[in-house]
Amino acid sequence: MKIQPVCQVEFQDLVDYDTSIHVFPRQSFLEKWVFAPNCRAYAATNDNGEIVGYVVVRTTLKQEEVGELVQSLLTIP
Repeated sequence: MKIQPVCQVEFQDLVDYDTSIHVFPRQSFLEKWVFAPNCRAYAATNDNGEIVGYVVVRTTLKQEEVGELVQSLLTIP
């Protein structure tokens, strides 16, 4: 498994993965959420390069918040 910034994976692959979890496409939301100036987003990919999870960390005035933690694996090897 490899963890990398979202900008290093194909955005459409992220949209496809997110759609498989949330049932409907959220392309516009994802684009604003993962590329916001106060956010850091990371994708986890398996050995075949397929996205198996992602997380967005957003810095607020008081703290850092983790949001939209999505993972299709129950355990990370």
